[in-house]
Amino acid sequence: MPTVTATQVLTDTFRMLNVYQPGDPILAADSTDALRFLNLMIGQWAQTGLTIPAETRFVTPLLANKGGSTTPYTIGPGGDLNTTKPPNGESLVAAGLLLNASTPPVEIPRGIMTDQAYESIRIKDQPSALFTDVYYLPTFAGELGTLYLWPVPFDLINSLVLYIRAPLSTFADLTTAYSIPDGYDQALYSQLMLVLAIPYGRTVTEDQKALARESFATIKRSNVRLSDLASDFAQLGQGRNRRGYNLQTGE
Repeated sequence: MPTVTATQVLTDTFRMLNVYQPGDPILAADSTDALRFLNLMIGQWAQTGLTIPAETRFVTPLLANKGGSTTPYTIGPGGDLNTTKPPNGESLVAAGLLLNASTPPVEIPRGIMTDQAYESIRIKDQPSALFTDVYYLPTFAGELGTLYLWPVPFDLINSLVLYIRAPLSTFADLTTAYSIPDGYDQALYSQLMLVLAIPYGRTVTEDQKALARESFATIKRSNVRLSDLASDFAQLGQGRNRRGYNLQTGE
């Protein structure tokens, strides 16, 4: 897996735009401005599933008196759940309840509630030994999201499991090296080229546009994920008014 610094991305970008020639030092003001545009672009990529390269499994013990409507978990760097903040509702792709008393521990899938589903719950702080659903609200105060559990669990022997899409990290500075998937380096500088062309008064050629388009399409294709088709064959045909279709048999 390659590593890249912001300086390397900016150098390639400015060279494509013919702002700086090979070997020329980039002015500090240009580096600062271009780094800000680069991070803004990466922030936009975090909102689109096809530009997110990875999915992480995050496991954490349940905390006392946490998960209710007035005591939700905060999620993000430095929050109750100290991990990558899911940038939007679709970034939290799955959740689970890990039963630690079992040997080995058993992970039970839990539901992800929509806004409407959580809003419709009348007793949001209903206590229970086990929670059945997770609701995520991508708040931005303090750069932390908000996560609710329902019912609110009081049995703290178990753990919460979250599956989160992990976007590219923004660049903290010009020199820190970050690991990125293959192909992302070209997509970064070619897309940034399109962003910086206007403020630097440069015209992007058709060949350069094609490079940006093709490199961006490549990383999007690489991030297409397979998903299981939901089915409940056990209920097909049960009940007088129940109807269903079995995709495997055509019945």
